[in-house]
Amino acid sequence: MDEQIRQIGERIRGLRDALDLSVEDMAGQCGCRWNNISRLSRASVTLRSVRCSKSDGSATCRLTC
Repeated sequence: MDEQIRQIGERIRGLRDALDLSVEDMAGQCGCRWNNISRLSRASVTLRSVRCSKSDGSATCRLTC
């Protein structure tokens, strides 16, 4: 499980870098606090839920840590 959490953190960092988003920008897009994105990126917290939806051509994801 720890390895999976570490991989999720790496993916989040990679996406942030690829999209040129700050921690704060990504948090705003995901509907959570910036410190949770930071902690997820470092694999020091786990996700409790992820909810994604799509409407009017735009996608929204909500993370709960």
